[in-house]
Formats: sequence, C-alpha cells, structure tokens
Amino acid sequence: MNKKSQTKEPILRLQDVDLDQAIASEKSYRKQLDKLQDKLTDLAIACYHNKHQIVILLEGWDAAGKGGSIRRMVEKIDPRSYHVYPISKPNPAEAEEYYLQRFWRRMPPKGHISIFDRSWYGRVLVERLEGFASESQWQRAYDEINHFEKMLTDDGMVIVKLCGKGIDRVLGIDLLVREGAASTGSICFPASNQAQLPKEEREEEKGMFHNALEMMARISFRKAR
Repeated sequence: MNKKSQTKEPILRLQDVDLDQAIASEKSYRKQLDKLQDKLTDLAIACYHNKHQIVILLEGWDAAGKGGSIRRMVEKIDPRSYHVYPISKPNPAEAEEYYLQRFWRRMPPKGHISIFDRSWYGRVLVERLEGFASESQWQRAYDEINHFEKMLTDDGMVIVKLCGKGIDRVLGIDLLVREGAASTGSICFPASNQAQLPKEEREEEKGMFHNALEMMARISFRKAR
C-alpha cells in the first residue's frame, strides 16, 4: 500500500467551524441564496444523470432551522428527484422493529436524494436524553450507526450531515453545496446562549450538547471511498 492511499481524509471538527460568518444585508442574503440554490440544482441534475444516491441528514435541537433550511435547499430542485422525510416518534409498528429499519426503507433509489429532518442520530441524542433508549441501547448504537453508514457508503451512497443548534439559512446551504459533491461529511454548530433560556431548558441544552460532543467523538466521519 503506497503512502497516498494511507493518507487520512481531514475531519471537520467543531473548533474548525468559522462562527463569525454573517450576512451583511437582506439583498446580500438573497443574492447568495439564489446562487447556492442554482448550484444545488446542478448537483441534483448530476446526481440523476450519474445515478448517484444521496442522503442528507439534518440533526439538532428543536427550532434549529432544519425545516426552513430544507425548504430553501429544495426550492429550485425538481420535486421528482428527492423526498423529504420528517422523522418523529416511531409509530406502533415501527416501535416493534429494529430502530434503523425505518431508515433503511427510506434510502433513495439511484439518481435520487433522500433528505431526513432528524435522523438515526436521535438514538444517541434525544432518545438518550429523554430516556427513550436504555444505556445499553444508546451505547451500542454508536457501533451500529458506524456499520450502517459504512455499508451504505461502501455501496457508493453519498451521505451529507448537517447538525447543530442553529443552522444559518445561507450557511447551511453553502456547507451542503461544498459537501454535496464529496462523500460522507459532517458539520456541527455550538449551542445557543444558554443564559437567555429558562433553567429547565438550559439543563436540556447542556445535556443535548454533551451528547452531541460525545457523538462527534464516537461516530466515524471519514469520507467514503
């Protein structure tokens, strides 16, 4: 094996994210948004013609802007080429199944995109925090998720991950554009100003942020080959 093949892909970590990015004005925002949406449309067309399978995961706190980000991502994309899956509490039938099974059924066919508003990472985030998963279940989930994603990416599927407290309405799309033509990627943003939250919400915020940091440490974010 040569040295080039042994080189590890760089991993984007929380401390590497530029948190000072800001949009100067509404006019600037509209201009950037239009440009990025055009790029996403081009990526979606390339995905279709090259028979790629793309999975986009948006994970994070409530009211983090996931839904709004998704609406802006797909605004110019042919609706026949993608499907958005809002993930909530499993229904009674799904609750009887292995937790990854409902995601497996939603994987995209060739040439298409599946977008998940919340994802299988809920097992080690909110389900852990709220006590819906036992300690043995969420501890085991790290390896299960790594194996699940490796199986998908080994088969050629592209996984793009956006995770955080507040996904900026343009920044989130920009990050998606930059990661979209690559393989598995990960973006994570910090928690909000906790001093502005009621005590109960501050404790939940701390717990969620702690779980997110552990998730980043234990989940593989290497790019697929």
